Amino acid sequence: AHITEVERLYSGIRGIKHDIKNHIEIINSLIAQGKTDELREYSQSLSETVETFGFSIKTGNPVTDVIIHEKMEAALEKGIQFAADFHYPVDMGVNAFDVSVVLSNALSNAIETTKAGGFIKVSSFRNKNAYLITVENSFDGRLDIDEESGLPKTKKSDKKAHGFGLRNIKSVAIKYYGDVLIEQKENKVSLTVLLSPAV
Repeated sequence: AHITEVERLYSGIRGIKHDIKNHIEIINSLIAQGKTDELREYSQSLSETVETFGFSIKTGNPVTDVIIHEKMEAALEKGIQFAADFHYPVDMGVNAFDVSVVLSNALSNAIETTKAGGFIKVSSFRNKNAYLITVENSFDGRLDIDEESGLPKTKKSDKKAHGFGLRNIKSVAIKYYGDVLIEQKENKVSLTVLLSPAV
């Protein structure tokens, strides 16, 4: 799904780049003829076309851009407010694929458990060699934490086929000498993942 979305975006961008000379010629022609109203209208149309192929999410990495953008659209479609203050740690030795595992699973879980009218927020914080990813969401239920794993128990009937998302997140955290913390305060759940790659 991520690859398809990226291909769609880049295909659209390539199409615009291919036609850019024609757009410039039309703009220059409208300027030469003094047709300011038509120029304004054409410029607005061009701007809207370009905007459809851009991301409002700018994380510093194309992989995390796509994932957060995709999850944001899924949340908004469900009537969930979505906020992102996420920045990819470019020079920290953290693999984009590993970060994508954390984001994709955490945000999928949040979307699944958040009702329409609720909220989801994804953020990150870096202090030297410690990097925190936090996903918060509104939640009306009650988490049942497994004492051994420290992760919530799945409520789905097929226990063997579910619960991998959080385990995969924990595996990434362990790989980077970190950990996972899940807390519930009133009607909000927060999942915090610490990554601390070796220097």
